[in-house]
Amino acid sequence: MTEEKQKQEKQVKEVKGYYSSLATEIEKPNEEKRKEIAKHFYGEKDSELLEEESNLCVSCGNPTADIYWREGITILDLGCGSGIDLFLSAKKIGKTGTVIGLDMSEEMLNRTRKIMEKKGITNIKLLHGRIEKIPLEDNVCDYVTSNCVLNLVPDKAQAFSEIFRVLKPGGILTASDIVLKKTLPQEIKEDSIKYVGCIGGAIMPEKYQENLENAGFTSVVIEDVHKDLNMHKWVMNSSCCGKKKETVKSCCSNKEVTETKCSCNTEKQTETKKSCCSNEQETKKSCCSNETQEITQEESEKRKKLLEYDLNDYACSSKILAKKPRK
Repeated sequence: MTEEKQKQEKQVKEVKGYYSSLATEIEKPNEEKRKEIAKHFYGEKDSELLEEESNLCVSCGNPTADIYWREGITILDLGCGSGIDLFLSAKKIGKTGTVIGLDMSEEMLNRTRKIMEKKGITNIKLLHGRIEKIPLEDNVCDYVTSNCVLNLVPDKAQAFSEIFRVLKPGGILTASDIVLKKTLPQEIKEDSIKYVGCIGGAIMPEKYQENLENAGFTSVVIEDVHKDLNMHKWVMNSSCCGKKKETVKSCCSNKEVTETKCSCNTEKQTETKKSCCSNEQETKKSCCSNETQEITQEESEKRKKLLEYDLNDYACSSKILAKKPRK
């Protein structure tokens, strides 16, 4: 495996791990804030149609907005996650249509299945796999959608080639994605997957269009939809959870300071911090699980600095449209 391929696989592993952990978080997070984010990215009308349990606040637009809804069409949603766009499509597509969701996280797919069973939804099919190798035959989809996911795929050329392959002649890619305005500072590029809204894998619009056209697409549209990406900073900082109490020892003393921070509704999540007079280190349980991770004081300060950036200066939420020519 080449060094570049190893780097790509590492990025995929980080993304998968992060979104898998999101899938197993609490069922009832900060609902008011989630509704605000959904309305911002989907608009008032479509946000009312969303299934609340599928809204993990990781969208950057409404990729279903440009679909011509009619009976019998097949839609493939890439990186479907907990199904926010699957359920929206299922409500609009009609009884004879099919909605397919693909995700590499089994935890996300399991969350979607639970919602499907609870709501009695039967016109959604779920697939486990990666966008670079879609487990479908050629020429089977009328539309391929994706929401804030393609920017996370390291090998975009391969991803666009696969999307082109599974679309029917005349089929359309309609995606919401993050596109760069200018080169990212290195510290954002390296750490944005975890901390500031997943823009680290985004590319310039010219490169995006080049990749799509090299895959065979025509009529390419990449349009800034002017959504506030700083919404994602709130999500990365809080994980959409409720409040918890956090106890931290103050610097160079035994005094305990209790702060209230946005996190899980459970009392399982704890954080302890050694004083700065020793090897300063935080030990933190992940949201709603027993998994622990160690975070150095240096990394904690780095997170705070990253959250100070205005993401809209560097990237934008964009509508992506591209057509597979008819034979």
